Amino acid sequence: MKKIDNVNNLIRDTLIYGSDKTVRLLSLYMQNAYLPDSEQKNYDQVVNTACIVSSLKEDFTGYVISPQTLLKLKITDYEDNKQFFEDAEKRIKQKIKE
Repeated sequence: MKKIDNVNNLIRDTLIYGSDKTVRLLSLYMQNAYLPDSEQKNYDQVVNTACIVSSLKEDFTGYVISPQTLLKLKITDYEDNKQFFEDAEKRIKQKIKE
């Protein structure tokens, strides 16, 4: 129950303090969460999380950091899956433009 409260608080805070772009990314993340599991969904969700973090950093500090840079920090096999991550970021950018 505590994890659900933590997630709900993060969602609420992002809605209150995040930019339009950040909220669109969060909305996409939540919509994708309800899709059937697939390899593409998994990559999209990981990259979307990095996009949200990147967007929040820009919202609060004005500094821009690439989602791919964040992924390189945390994903040990990033180079082996680089194309999947880049493709996922392209899909996400296209969807939040809509």
